[in-house]
Amino acid sequence: MIKRIVLTGGPCAGKTTILSKLEQDLSEKGYKVFIVSESATELINSGITPHIDNVGLLNFQKIIFEYQYYKEEMFNKVVDMYKDDKIVIIYDRGLMDNMAYIDDSEFEMIVQNFCVSSGINLSISDILNRYDMVIHLVTSAGNTGYSLENNKARYESEKEAISLDNRIMNVWITHNNLKIVDNKDNFDDKVSEVLDLVYSCVGETLKIKKEKKFLVNGLIPSKNISDLNGSIMEIEQYYMATEFEEECRVRKIEYKYGRDYYYTIQKKDKNGKKIVLFEKNITRENFLHLLDFEVVSSVFKKRICFTYSGQFCKLDLFSDGLMLLEVEYNNDIDQIVVPEYFNILKDVTNDDEYKNINIGDNSSEYLVKILRR
Repeated sequence: MIKRIVLTGGPCAGKTTILSKLEQDLSEKGYKVFIVSESATELINSGITPHIDNVGLLNFQKIIFEYQYYKEEMFNKVVDMYKDDKIVIIYDRGLMDNMAYIDDSEFEMIVQNFCVSSGINLSISDILNRYDMVIHLVTSAGNTGYSLENNKARYESEKEAISLDNRIMNVWITHNNLKIVDNKDNFDDKVSEVLDLVYSCVGETLKIKKEKKFLVNGLIPSKNISDLNGSIMEIEQYYMATEFEEECRVRKIEYKYGRDYYYTIQKKDKNGKKIVLFEKNITRENFLHLLDFEVVSSVFKKRICFTYSGQFCKLDLFSDGLMLLEVEYNNDIDQIVVPEYFNILKDVTNDDEYKNINIGDNSSEYLVKILRR
């Protein structure tokens, strides 16, 4: 199973955080996830910009189109090597996005010239049909939270951002599976809507709405754990010291496809629910650099992700024998059901004692030993 999904939209729409969340959630559910990064940002950050005479806007879009096309084809070749896996390719913008920055006729000319020079037969319809779903995230411009600070390749004013958002939406409007996700009072609701759309695209029956956490008796036979047939990963989490109310965390996840690193900033709302303010996939070098800052707590655990009776479950096994089960379920499920050999001791959903930051080891001597491994 291979699904190709474009995540697009106007400036400051939340793509970076949502991409990171998608990658983590889908990986936990056993999907191999490929993220095709935004071509324009890559080129601009490398020094190639449309704002100089010898490049110009039209040539810049031509360069982006060719770069994006061959990058996508490279991922297609890699994907062919994973014959027996569930695969999701998420594109941080697709080929049609180029059309939003120039006239329609200019974009059509770029496509025609590319076909002539490459010998590849490619129409606008072909471009649209390359992707199974397109999710347009509406810009936050015109609402609170619009900023140019978190992307140095971004330059649009709020008025320009709204105009660009509309143009991007219009170039994808004929795609047969275009989904538009507007801003919400709570950004987490925007993230949840995107997750639901992606789950529906890949055929995932779970629509995550609620979550419960349980303390489990650690005496579960190894055979029963093996029979869960879940995705297994090793997780390291480090919580950084901060003067603010936000919780800063860096995480390393190892699973069968390799290793990923994430940086997350979150806080609690007035109801005690955690809200993700920022989350991004980072490099190993970024990860090690962040560990140079003061670490106040660390968590090391094995996670087994599995489905059971229409629920998505995450069983966390900690080095000291502690075992926690998180169950994500639909609103229409009347009762949570867990395997009978799971001896549930109590519901700890809202118990701060069982939050990862609080159950982590905060011994400075221990942390120094771990970080120098």
